[in-house]
Amino acid sequence: MELTWKNIPLKEKKLTFSISLEEINGLTGNTVKELWEYLTFRKTDLDILMDKKKLNPEEKQEKRRKTVYLEENSLNKYFQKTVYEAMYYDIRSREIILKDPKKKILDSLKIVGLPEKILDHNLKILSSSERALVQLAMALLSNPDILWIEEPFLYLDKTNKKKLILLFRRMTEQYHKTIVWISEDVDMLYQYTNHISIIQNNKIIGEGITKEVMTQADKLKKNKIPLPEMVELTDLIKAKKNISIDYHRDIRDIIKDIYKHV
Repeated sequence: MELTWKNIPLKEKKLTFSISLEEINGLTGNTVKELWEYLTFRKTDLDILMDKKKLNPEEKQEKRRKTVYLEENSLNKYFQKTVYEAMYYDIRSREIILKDPKKKILDSLKIVGLPEKILDHNLKILSSSERALVQLAMALLSNPDILWIEEPFLYLDKTNKKKLILLFRRMTEQYHKTIVWISEDVDMLYQYTNHISIIQNNKIIGEGITKEVMTQADKLKKNKIPLPEMVELTDLIKAKKNISIDYHRDIRDIIKDIYKHV
C-alpha cells in the first residue's frame, strides 16, 4: 500500500513522492523541509492518492488529523515547567478529544518505556534520552496513523535506541502505523527502514525498497549521497576478494557470506 503526493511544486519543478503504508520509511537528502506543508496535509491543493485512489477533501482533512510531525528538539518550544504540564498543554493546544487525558498520558509513557514519576520532572533537567522519549510519547497522544520523525535516534543511548527500534516495528506490524524517519544517518536508514526516498536538489534520486536504492553506489556518489558503511564494506570485499556476495544489513551476515566462499 502506498500514499502518493502528485506534482508537489518545488521552485520550477514538480515532484511526485510516495511512502509505503504500515512500514518504516526513510527520507534523506537536501530537499526535505520544502515538502512539509504538503506531506503533513497543511497544503492539499494537489492530488493525493492512497493505493492509486484519489482522496477527496474530507479524506485529506482526516489524514491531516491523523498525521504527526515530530521535530528534532521539539521540547524546546514548551514554556511549561514539568513533563505533565507540557503533555497536558499539548492535548489542549492540538485539540485532542480524550475521555481521560491522564490515562492517555500514562499509556503514552508506558508505550515508550518511561515511568509515571517522570511526569513530575522539570523539562530542563531531562537527559537527552528522556527528552527524545518524552517527545515521542507526546506525539502518540493523538494516536496518529502517520508519524514523521526528525533524527529519531540522535540523542538516544544504545539501550534506548534498541528499545525504540523494536517499538517502531511493533507499531507498524501490530498496530498498522506508518513511520517515516527523516535523517542524514544513511547507516541507520539502510539498516532499519523498509522503503526509502532520497530527494536531492528538488529531484528524487532514488525511491523504493531500501536495499535496492542504497546499493546503487554510482548514482549515490554522483549526487553526493554517502554510501552506508555496510554497502561500502561489501563492495570492497567484492573487489578485493573477487567473490560475489549479497548486500546485508548485519555485519554477521556479511561474515557468514564470506565464509561460504572460503
